[in-house]
Amino acid sequence: MDIKEIDQKYINARKQFLEYRIKDKELIDKAIIFFNQYYNLVEHPFTIEDIDKLSSIDFSLKMDFLHWFTINPKTEEETNKFYRHTPFEFFKNLIKNMDIMHYQILGENILPELKKNSCKTILDYGGGSGYLAMMLNKLGFQITFSEINKISLDWMRYITKELSIDIKILDLQENKLEQTYDAIIIKDVLEHLSNPQTILDMLGTKAKNLIIIPNKIDKVEDYLPMHFSYEIKNE
Repeated sequence: MDIKEIDQKYINARKQFLEYRIKDKELIDKAIIFFNQYYNLVEHPFTIEDIDKLSSIDFSLKMDFLHWFTINPKTEEETNKFYRHTPFEFFKNLIKNMDIMHYQILGENILPELKKNSCKTILDYGGGSGYLAMMLNKLGFQITFSEINKISLDWMRYITKELSIDIKILDLQENKLEQTYDAIIIKDVLEHLSNPQTILDMLGTKAKNLIIIPNKIDKVEDYLPMHFSYEIKNE
C-alpha cells in the first residue's frame, strides 16, 4: 500500500467536502431504505426531513436521554442492553461523521499513526455507523468493523453487500476477538464503558497500536448521563 496514494485519496475526499459540503447522498438514501425496511415502516416511512431531525445532535440526544432514563440501567448487563438495542443515534452517527471535524480527526489524528506504524489491518472497535470504516476502506486499509449495537451491525451487513465493500463485520456481543491487528481504533467509545481499562488491557493483547479518541472525558464538563469519566495516562 502506497502512503502517497493514501494521502492523495484523503486530500481529494477532504477537498470535495470543503468545496461542495457534499454529504454522501447515496449512503443517506440507502440508510433511509434500510431503516424503513428494518422496522417495517410501510405506512409511515421515514423521509429525508425526518432524518434531518434525527441526525441533529440536540434532538437525538433528547431521544437518548428518554431511552436511557426509561431503561435506567444500573448494571453492566443493563447498560449493554441499552447499547445493543437503542436506534436513536443511528442517523446522528452516520451524518455527523460526514462533518468536516471528522475529516480533520481522520487526517490529523488517525492517518499519521497508521502511516507511522505501517499499519494495514485495522479494527474499528465500536464503529457506530461504520462511516469511518468505509472511509478507511476507500483509502486502501483492510478493515474489520465491530459493534455491540444490533442496528449498526445489520446496517453494515446491508450496505457492504449493496456497495460491494470488503469490510469484515464482528458482533462484539456474540463473538470474541480472535485475531490480531496492526492497529485498533477506539473512537468515541471509552466514555460509554464503566470499565474502560479492562477493555484497553484486552485490546492491547490484540494490537501494538491503539488509537484512542478522545483521550479523556471529564464528567464535570460532560452532561450526558450515559457517559463515564476516564483519562488515558499512558497512550
